[in-house]
This record gives sequence, structure tokens and C-alpha cells, in this order.
Amino acid sequence: MCSVVGCESLRRHAKRFKLPEDPEERLEWVQFVLDVNGQRLKESTWTDITICSEHFTNDCFVNKSPTEQLKPGSVPSLSVKIQPIFYA
Repeated sequence: MCSVVGCESLRRHAKRFKLPEDPEERLEWVQFVLDVNGQRLKESTWTDITICSEHFTNDCFVNKSPTEQLKPGSVPSLSVKIQPIFYA
């Protein structure tokens, strides 16, 4: 499951990526998740954080295929737009 609150990419079978090994890149990924989630994490530990392919722009990928691979240094930047529910 993607760590971004409101992301329903599991239904679309989007590939998920674990945090990068590089500490500076990892910090950028965690900051992205905290920013889009209102400073909260769904996971109990940062090692469980995963971010799906839908939060990366196309230029972050080596190739856009079933075996998606991120280019080195790629950082997620696309958040989920949650549509408000209106009751009549």
C-alpha cells in the first residue's frame, strides 16, 4: 500500500518503491510524505514507507513499463487530489 493518504493506486496495481538508501534522498521522500499527509505517517516505522509510481513525474523513470525503474535521484512530487463529498 502506498504511504500517501488517499492514494488508491493499489486498485490500479501501481508499482511501489521503498525509500532510497541515500540519506539525503530518503529525507526528501519522507518530507514529501509528511507534506502531503499533513505531517502524519500511516506506518509505525519509517522503514515501512513506500511510495507508488503515481507520485513521480514521467521524467523520473528510466522506462515507463511494467518493470518501471526510477532514475537515480528521483524524488516524488505528485500528490493526491481528494475530491470533497457533497451531500444534497
